[in-house]
Amino acid sequence: MTYLHEMHAPARLDRRPAARRAAAVVPAQNEERTIGAVLRQLRRLPLDEVIVVVNGSRDRTAEIAAAHGCRVIEIAGSLGHDVGRAVGAALADADICLFTDADIIVPAEDLAPFLRAVEDGVDVALNDLDRIIALPHRRHVVTLAKTFLNHVLDRPDLGLNSLTGVPHALSRRAVETIGWQRLAVPPVAHAAAVLAGLRVRAVHPVNVAARNRVHRYDSPTRLPIVLERLILGDHLEALELVKAARGARGGREDTLRQRAQMEAIVARARELWEAGAGPAPEEPRPEDRPPTRRPPQPPLRARAAPQRFAVRARQPARPARAPGRGSDRARGAAQRAHAPLLPRAAVGTGDAGGGLARIRGAHPHGAGHRTSGVTDLAGRARWTGWDLVLIYLVSQIGLSAIIGLIAFFGLRSGVAEGELRRLVLVLAYLVSSPFLLGVEWLWLALRRAADEVRALYRWPGRTALLAWGLAGGLAVKFLSDGVTYVESRFWPHIEQNNPLVTDPSAFRDPLVLAGLFLAVVVAAPLAEELFYRGLLFEWLRPRGWWPAALGSSLLFGAAHFSLTLLLPLSVTGLGFAWIYARTGSLVTSTLAHAVFNGVALAATLWSLAV
Repeated sequence: MTYLHEMHAPARLDRRPAARRAAAVVPAQNEERTIGAVLRQLRRLPLDEVIVVVNGSRDRTAEIAAAHGCRVIEIAGSLGHDVGRAVGAALADADICLFTDADIIVPAEDLAPFLRAVEDGVDVALNDLDRIIALPHRRHVVTLAKTFLNHVLDRPDLGLNSLTGVPHALSRRAVETIGWQRLAVPPVAHAAAVLAGLRVRAVHPVNVAARNRVHRYDSPTRLPIVLERLILGDHLEALELVKAARGARGGREDTLRQRAQMEAIVARARELWEAGAGPAPEEPRPEDRPPTRRPPQPPLRARAAPQRFAVRARQPARPARAPGRGSDRARGAAQRAHAPLLPRAAVGTGDAGGGLARIRGAHPHGAGHRTSGVTDLAGRARWTGWDLVLIYLVSQIGLSAIIGLIAFFGLRSGVAEGELRRLVLVLAYLVSSPFLLGVEWLWLALRRAADEVRALYRWPGRTALLAWGLAGGLAVKFLSDGVTYVESRFWPHIEQNNPLVTDPSAFRDPLVLAGLFLAVVVAAPLAEELFYRGLLFEWLRPRGWWPAALGSSLLFGAAHFSLTLLLPLSVTGLGFAWIYARTGSLVTSTLAHAVFNGVALAATLWSLAV
C-alpha cells in the first residue's frame, strides 16, 4: 500500500498494492479550530472513507468536516469520544479502521505505520506510549491502572499501552470479534482483544500529549477527578471481564496458601483443647460483640431517562463503488441486532474539495512526482524546503534593499557619514525581526497554511506556560552562558559583534531604546520561533527528533553570522526546540525566547550603565 502521497524520507515510503479497504473514524466536539488540519493529514493517506462523528457541538465542526468530503454523523447531545469511536466503527465499511481525535493534529507520517501494521497482520495496532512517557508520569494512577491490566492479561510487554490512547487501528476481524459496542469502553475492548487471542501490538510512538490543542488539566500527572474516575471505572469493568473468562483470580494459582484446610485446623485445635490441652476459646455472644459502624453509603441516584438525540445528515447519497469492489460488506449478526441502537442518519460520502474517492489517484504532476512538506487536500505542499529558503532570502534581500536605499538617499542629502552609519545600524537592528515576521505571515498566507500555523500556537496550559516558558527561558540562558564561558577559556580573544557594545552611542535615545526592547523581546522571538521551530523544525521532524532539533538549531546559530556565537546560539536553539517539543506549542518556546532575550538585553544595558 502506498501509505502517503508524499513522504519526507524516501526510505520510509512503502509502495505496495492497496489490497484492503481502509477508513478513519474521528469523533469531534467543538473542534472547528483543528478539524480542518486533522482531515488534511488524513487525506494524505489511502483511505476509502473518513467518518466524523460530531456530537454536542455548537460551532462549525460538522460543516467543515462535510466540506472536506467526509461522512458526517451529527448528534445534538454529547456522546463522548469513546462512544463516537464505537458508532463510527459500526458504520465503517472497511477492512482497516484508523481512530484519531479531532483536537490532535497528527502528521500522516505518524498515522501510516498503524495502517501498515494492520495490513501486515496485526489486529490491534496501538500507540507505543512506553517510548514517550517519562518515568515520573508513570506513577499516575491511570498509568498504573493500564500497566496493571496488561499484567493481569499476561501481556507485560504492552506496558502502559492500550486502546485508551489514540491513534490506534483495528482490523475488521478485531471489530467483529470484540464487538463494536465494547469500543465505547476502551479498556474492556482492550481486554476482550487480548482474551480472544488477537494480535495486539504497540507499533509506533505518537506524542499526543505534546500535540494536543488544549490541555484540560494543569499537569500531565494530574487528570481531572471526573476523567480519572471514569478511566478507573473502565479498568474495573475490564477486570470483571477477565474474571468472567479466567475465574476470580484471573487464572492465577493460589498454591502458597492452603485456605481449604483452615476449617479443619480450627476444628482439630478445639478438640485438643477440650481433651485437656486447655480451655477452648469461646465464641463471643452476639450481645457481647462491639457494635460495628457501617460506612456511610452514597445516596442512590435516580436513573436518568434516555436522552433523545437529534441527528442530521450532512451529506449527499453515497456514490457507487469503484469497479472491482463488489457489493457492500454484509454486517455480522451482532451488528444487525444492535442496528436500531444507532442514531438515525442518512450518511453518504460527500466529495467537496476533491473527495476521498480520488485519494488513490495519481499526482497532478505525473506518476512518481514527490514533494516534501505539509500538504493540503489536493496534494500541494503547504510549505517545503524551498519555501523556507525563499522566505529567508526574500526577508534578507528586502531588508538589505530598504537599508541600502536609506543609505543612498542619506548620502545624497548630505548626512554625515558617522551619523548615517549609526542610523543604518539602528534600522538594521530594529527592523530585521519585524520584517522577517511580516514576510513569513505573507508567504504562509499565500500558501493558505493558516490552519497549520494557527495549530502551532495552541494554548499549552498555565502550568506549562510558567514552567517551560519562564523557567525554561532562564534555564536556556544559564546553559548558553555556560557554553560561552567554556568557549572563552579556549578562545580568549573572542570578537564582539553586538552593536550595543561596539557602538553604544547609537542607542542612547529613549525612543530607540523602546524600539530596541520591542524588536529584541517581542518581534525577534515571534519571528525566529515561527521560522526555526515552527516551520523548519516541523519540516525536518519526520526525519526524527534529533535531526530536526540539531538542523534547526545549527541554522539558528549560523543565521546570526558570528563564528564565535555559533556554538552558544546553537545550544540555545536546541533548548528552545526541546521546550517546543515537550509542550507542543510555540507559545511556550516564544515566551522562553523572550525571557532569554530580555535577560540578555537587561544584562548588556546594565553593564554599559555601570
